[in-house]
Amino acid sequence: MPTQQNAFPISLTTADYKNELAKRHRLQGVSPSACAVIDELQPLNLPEAEREQSPLALLDKLTNINKHRRVLLTNLKREVLEDQPLPFPHILTDMKGILPSGIRHNLVTFAFYVAIEERIVSGKEIGTVLDVFGNFILKELLPLFQKFFEIP
Repeated sequence: MPTQQNAFPISLTTADYKNELAKRHRLQGVSPSACAVIDELQPLNLPEAEREQSPLALLDKLTNINKHRRVLLTNLKREVLEDQPLPFPHILTDMKGILPSGIRHNLVTFAFYVAIEERIVSGKEIGTVLDVFGNFILKELLPLFQKFFEIP
């Protein structure tokens, strides 16, 4: 039977993963077949150079920054629009300004958006970051576990 100690461990090394299981009892009472899926998803199974950039590792890092240290830093970013896609959501405004080419112009359209300023996703619009992680969880992770929650 699962306990309150249960959590989906995310580990970059075998030693950390073993610690999560043995000392922190993260998968105690979880079915062996569900544990096998969780084992396979661990970033530690990737080549070492790719581990820290895996979606689970990035999500874990952002969660821990937010949970243990501080609220995720955000910044209002400005972009001069010249036929480029806009992050969503955004605020558009026209004003006098300087184009990227250096030319002063009386009417420049600027887009402003809230961006996360943590190094691992620096400058990325917050809704886009959340959408990427949400889709990863919804489309790639949850389907792997659906069979464990189906009623026979």
